[in-house]
Formats: sequence, C-alpha cells, structure tokens
Amino acid sequence: FLRPQEKTYVQTDRNDYLAGESIWFKTYAQLNQKPTVLSKVIYVDLVDPSGKITEKKMLKLIDGSANGVLDIRPEWAPGDYYLRCYTLWMLNFPAFIPERRIRILNYAKAAREKPRPAANAKVNISFFPEGGNLVTGLKTIVAFKALDENGNPTSVSGEVLNTRNEKVASFKSIHDGMGTFELTPAAGEIYTAIAQFPGGKQRTVSLPAVKSEGITLSVDNTNPGKTFIKVERSEKNKDKYNNLLVTAQLNYQVAYMGKLNIDEGLDAAAINKKTLPPGIMQITVLSETGQPLAERIVFVANHSIGNSLLVPQVVSLEKRKKNSISFDAQEFLNLQAAVSVTNANSEAPGYHDGILSSLLLSGDIRGNINEPGYYFKDKEPATLQHLDLVMLINGWRRYNLEDIMANKWPSLHYPFETSLSITGKVLQSNGKSVLKAGKINL
Repeated sequence: FLRPQEKTYVQTDRNDYLAGESIWFKTYAQLNQKPTVLSKVIYVDLVDPSGKITEKKMLKLIDGSANGVLDIRPEWAPGDYYLRCYTLWMLNFPAFIPERRIRILNYAKAAREKPRPAANAKVNISFFPEGGNLVTGLKTIVAFKALDENGNPTSVSGEVLNTRNEKVASFKSIHDGMGTFELTPAAGEIYTAIAQFPGGKQRTVSLPAVKSEGITLSVDNTNPGKTFIKVERSEKNKDKYNNLLVTAQLNYQVAYMGKLNIDEGLDAAAINKKTLPPGIMQITVLSETGQPLAERIVFVANHSIGNSLLVPQVVSLEKRKKNSISFDAQEFLNLQAAVSVTNANSEAPGYHDGILSSLLLSGDIRGNINEPGYYFKDKEPATLQHLDLVMLINGWRRYNLEDIMANKWPSLHYPFETSLSITGKVLQSNGKSVLKAGKINL
C-alpha cells in the first residue's frame, strides 16, 4: 500500500567557488537503491542566500544519472547557496527534497554580514520519549537535543524535577547536543527539566505530558545481526493492549511482521537484519484494530565504508611532483561514477553530506541533521551509538499511518515524468486566435 520513493544526490566538483566560476555537477536518482526506472527527467535548482532560485537545470536521466554545469555570475552576492536536486514525482513529498550547501565567494563585492540571531532567539532543548509517549509506571528512555540561538547543536546538562521539586533524573549531552536518560513516570506527575548551557545560560522546559494508559516500545539495535524490541503496557485498561501487531518496513518493503500476546508472555521480538539493505527501518506497534500505538526508527548499518575504486600508485607531497592514481572499473557493470580533484586546504572542515549519508539518512528524515557525513565515517560502536541518537530524536514521517489505516491517502499532484515535453498553445500573428493547424518548429 506504500508509494514508490525516489531519492536523489547531487555531486559537485567542490564545495567552495569564486564568482565567475562554474559548478560542475553530476546527479544520481535512485529507487530502492538502484537507478530509478520511473522518472526520466531530473531538475537541479541553485538557490541564493535569500531563498530565490537563481538558476534551474532540466536534464534527461540516463540509467538514473545526469550531469551538467551551472555558471556563477560575477555580480552574485557572496554567501551560502543551496543546490536542490529532485524529480517531478518527488515534489509530492517536498519535505524530503535534499539540499547541498555550497559557498560562493565574491571579493569584488563586500561580504554580507553574518546573520544575527533574532532578538528573541534563545537556546532550546527538546525531549523525545522512545516509542513516542511517557506512560505511567513504565520505565522509558528519553532522548533530548539542545540547540543554541542560531539553531546549531550545543552541549547541555541538567536535572529533571517532579511537581515537588524532587530530582528524578539527570542528563548530559554526549554528541552534538544529544543524549538520553531513563525516567519512570508516576501517576499525575508533571516533569520539568532545568537545562544548563555554555556561558551560564539556563532554560526551564516541560517534558511531554504523561499518559495514564498505553504502551512503551524499547529497541536494542546494537547487535549487528538482529534488532530486539520489547513492549510494555500500562496497568490501566491493560486488556486493551494485550494483542498487538508489530510491523517493520524499510524502503517501502515489509521487513518484519508479527503478533504479540502479553498475557502469554509474548512481549518481545527479534528482527533479523542480516539480509536487509542499509537504511532507516521504521518499527510500528499497532492495536488489534490497526491503531498505531508506538513507533521507533532504527538504522540498519549494512553499508560498506570506503571507496575501493581509486588506488594510489605514486604519491608525493613535494612541490610540483607527480602523483599517479589508478582507476579500475572492470568488476562493475554500467558503472556510474565521477572523479573530482580538489585542494583539501580550500574546503571547510567537517563531515559533508556524502552520497551514503544523503541517500540513506538525510533523504528519509525531515529537518536538518548536523554534519550527516560523520555517521558514515566508520562503524565504530561510538559512531553507531551517536547515529541511534539521531534515530531517537527524529521520525520517519513521510505519511501519517493513522490516515493510511483509515484509507485516507495523501494527494498526489505530480506524476512520474517519463520524457522531456513542452505543453502550451500557439497564437496567430494577431495574438488572439489560436492556431488550429500547421507545423511548428522549436
């Protein structure tokens, strides 16, 4: 019942440019991690710092790929520009159209001042119970994310207090302002967090309201071969949450489906992920009537790290010395690839959004992920733990499952574009009468 999800990635020859230079790019469009066979046309927009589209390219896809060039005009203002790459079908899901940030420098024009935070901008922290809800009497992992006045991740620490100002939990960020703590909510309680930020800044924020009944979903995704899930239910109206359905889907394919019966001790399940493709897997627990009760996304890290295509033969860092790098593509069939040679000193430090992070992570999550390439630098336990934090504070909200179960489908306004076409009408020389017959050369 799910709809095909195309994903795109745009690769540029570098990230920083001077006014008057050209942006050479190559695009990739995928469906289920293979070159898309549905769309035959792809669009690339260049958006300036004010949000205005300054250039647009419409390209023909061949085996899911296309390449082109965008010229940077000398009069353009310096700043951060964005490349958007999408098919017409992807406009049905605008929140999932990827953006690639590039920087344009223009020494002939005065650089604009860095944007200042609004006068009322404040540091902030948000809390996300695992599975979606805090339920009375059920121990739950609560994730959090802290942002500074500019919307960037910042370190944070603090305490959680109940209505009697008693400390019930403490927390401290471990990566990019994110972290977790455990909380067992009591009946009728309202919990408040007092968060401490760098520079002595402080915020007091309420945690999500505690529900008197329901279920909690806890997930252990540390095992490389299996994902373990466990469900607990409230004492209130517990019979209502006895028979449950667990589904897991990845790339619009059902990865797991099973039933739970808590009275019979069936409150847990294991999802085999050895044969699954890499990417975000959505785990949902539903009631007997199909009502979603809890949800959690996890990352299936079945991807390969590194690039074996380029092999250095002769390497010398001395001035004007020759370097030789070989490229052997014999083992690949219809290889789609691009090679760029850049000056490492000219690039801003950090982990840019690469093809893995864009297609497997950023393309499935709403909102901004800080330095998404970080989560694909290796598969060390700490990196995978930090990636799971991203899963805890984000959701896969491409569609509303409650609406789908009620057979309410989101509207589709754009079809798959299978060819380049032009539509319109031709007027006669008087500018009024429509030409009804004749031959037009374009």
